[in-house]
Amino acid sequence: MSRRKPDTSEAMRRLIDEIRAAIPFGLSETELCRDGCNACSLKLLEFFSSELEGW
Repeated sequence: MSRRKPDTSEAMRRLIDEIRAAIPFGLSETELCRDGCNACSLKLLEFFSSELEGW
């Protein structure tokens, strides 16, 4: 039996769920920066989070 491909909206929801599960959006600044600063991970995560919220 062949599986039906999800529509675009469902595919985007699944992708966003996978991204949210893989990227540590919930970490505090202290946890993110404990090993030193590398091009400001906190700002990058904030950017990703705001982009995902837009979807």
